[in-house]
Amino acid sequence: MRTVRHPVPRRLAAALAALAALWIAHVGAAALAAVVLRASVEEMSDLAVAVVHGQVVARDVSMDRETGNIWTTATLRIEECLQGGLSGDVRIAAPGGQVGTIAQDVHGAARLEKGARYVVFLWKDPDGRLQSLGESWGAFRVRRDEATGEDVCSNSIDGLSLVDRAGKAAEAKAERLTMPEMRRRIAAARAAREERERKAREEIDRRLAEMRRRAEEQDRRTRGRPGGAE
Repeated sequence: MRTVRHPVPRRLAAALAALAALWIAHVGAAALAAVVLRASVEEMSDLAVAVVHGQVVARDVSMDRETGNIWTTATLRIEECLQGGLSGDVRIAAPGGQVGTIAQDVHGAARLEKGARYVVFLWKDPDGRLQSLGESWGAFRVRRDEATGEDVCSNSIDGLSLVDRAGKAAEAKAERLTMPEMRRRIAAARAAREERERKAREEIDRRLAEMRRRAEEQDRRTRGRPGGAE
């Protein structure tokens, strides 16, 4: 079996284009881990185009004949859309996989297992594919806690090297929270984002109103003067 890896520039460029502060990179072709920002649920909510909760009902692997890259795609049947208005089935792509005797190993890629339930923070790459934000960091497997009877969400740090916003090593520990807490934090992030956007719109409206007021005042001062308003 021959093993190859996705080229670094393609993955890094696609990630930076859509993830803004949440970035992914490989440190050299022989890197043992993908470098990912240790973003909070709230930060990922702000960056995601959608957040979905559901069960994986199918998986397929294919090769892009033009680039030679292999993609593993999971079909997730949405039970609940926590953000973004999606419904039905959604296809979530992850780089890497195996086609025949050719395998592409991408460290930290989100490998969504058929039959399992997940909460996934989604972003759309430049080719229009939906992917997990921050690779496996943005894919939370949902399991029932037998002791409490609650659904618990946990992501994975396998194949990842976590850093903070300064680029320094961050705590190498996966996130674990109950489903109600996940819903609450995503809803709070959405409310905070909407409030920021409301204030930004109000500030724009205030500035436009001030510009109109000054223009009208200038018009009154110059009306009837040579070169002024008629």
